[in-house]
Amino acid sequence: MRPALAVRPLVAVVVAKAALNLAFSGRYGWQRDELYYYVAGKHLQAGYVDYPPVTALLSAVARLLFGGSLVGFRLFAILAGTGTIVVAALVALALPLAWSIGDAADLTRTDTRVAAAEWVERHVPAGATVAADPSTPRLPHLDETPLELPGPGRPFDPDRSVERLRARGVEYAFVTGAIADRVLAAADRYPREARFYGELEAETRRVLIVRPGGALGGPWVALYRL
Repeated sequence: MRPALAVRPLVAVVVAKAALNLAFSGRYGWQRDELYYYVAGKHLQAGYVDYPPVTALLSAVARLLFGGSLVGFRLFAILAGTGTIVVAALVALALPLAWSIGDAADLTRTDTRVAAAEWVERHVPAGATVAADPSTPRLPHLDETPLELPGPGRPFDPDRSVERLRARGVEYAFVTGAIADRVLAAADRYPREARFYGELEAETRRVLIVRPGGALGGPWVALYRL
């Protein structure tokens, strides 16, 4: 759903801030810097040492419109403060809208896992045995051995071993970066799980890898022949 700008609450906040600022802006006298800028407005220059020329220009405009009124002099600062609220609201609207556009673009892509599953269905004989990572599609024409999801406090899955899988007669391993990348990034906490992915690369033959890019989105997916 496209995010919407809550106009009425925004207007209420802007009006409330402006009203409070206007109500109290005449309750205390000139601040030293305000006097400095007020005088600068009488001596317009192309530049100043410690502030930009627009500061003096606004001071001159305020003096032209409101004379020596302190409330009038502070009006531009009040407007700038309320404008900041509007800009913040627009940014808060634009960011999720940009994310939504990115998500919509991802939705038009074929997931890498779907593409990999279609390849496996075409090229791997029905009834073949495969050990499959979580987050991979189910392969109903194959005999699957699900690999348990690694995680804090979860026991090590002994099937995450090429030697054990071969001993059990498993012919393929179907893995995905959605699991492998996280395990490898935390190899100090999951050393045996990380070793399993290293064994697949070093001791088996990779027959398929599908990476995201172009018309494909999602994590990489690989099939290894044990």
